[in-house]
Amino acid sequence: MFAITRKGFYCALAMLVFTVATPAARAATPLTQVQLATELMIENQGDNAGFLGLMFGPDASSPLNFSSNVNSAGTMFSFSTDPGATYQGQSLVLSGLGVFNPSTNVLVTSSSGSLGGESWTTSGYETVTAIGDGFSTTSDSDLFAQQVKAFDRHRVTDLFPDGKSTDFGWFTDKNGNKIPNSDFTSTDTWKLTDPNPGTWQYAESGLVFAVTSQGFSPLTGGTGSFVASVVPEPSASLLFLGGLSMLWLAFARRQFFGGGGGNGMQVSAA
Repeated sequence: MFAITRKGFYCALAMLVFTVATPAARAATPLTQVQLATELMIENQGDNAGFLGLMFGPDASSPLNFSSNVNSAGTMFSFSTDPGATYQGQSLVLSGLGVFNPSTNVLVTSSSGSLGGESWTTSGYETVTAIGDGFSTTSDSDLFAQQVKAFDRHRVTDLFPDGKSTDFGWFTDKNGNKIPNSDFTSTDTWKLTDPNPGTWQYAESGLVFAVTSQGFSPLTGGTGSFVASVVPEPSASLLFLGGLSMLWLAFARRQFFGGGGGNGMQVSAA
């Protein structure tokens, strides 16, 4: 009996040592301020890619390379396309900025983009609420063409202390009406432990297009990079909704961005 008890003791001791020594088995710790800002940057780049897909449709042949930065205080992030970026055969320039106020837990965002002869800006805000060791956020981002509101992207996010997040959202038109079949979901995973700490992946689906991003952002802030792609939604179950979305895309481009004949945007304020 004594031998069996001693064997059980050493087995239990070995399991305890393994648990303490293995990072994957440790309980997750709350996100630092820099890590929170990085997660918000990952979500915001997805917002901007989603606007690009809604306005112009997918382009699987044009992955977009970005440079990014999160300051060491975790209060600001930025990203921009690398020189020479193209989308649908035209020159693309897209940059985004986020400023987070820890005292109010509000992130203020903005971006600007141009594709060929078309240009747009966005402005938005995101409220952050601490829940246990994680966070919940709600965001609204307006897109303006010729200083007139064209679309609004809404997103609700749960950020977990292990570097993962889940989202759902939808688009509304310039009058605040929900665009039919515009619901989307997304997930992202940012590696906070080995292997490959600092690498992240983002995936969004639900519309006629899907967004995928892969990147690297240092855990303590600093310069990073990522590649984002807006590709056709592969799910066969979305073919019917995709057809409706394509009709909307054609309508939106005519109303807000001209008829494609190089005459620029034709935005009505009515």
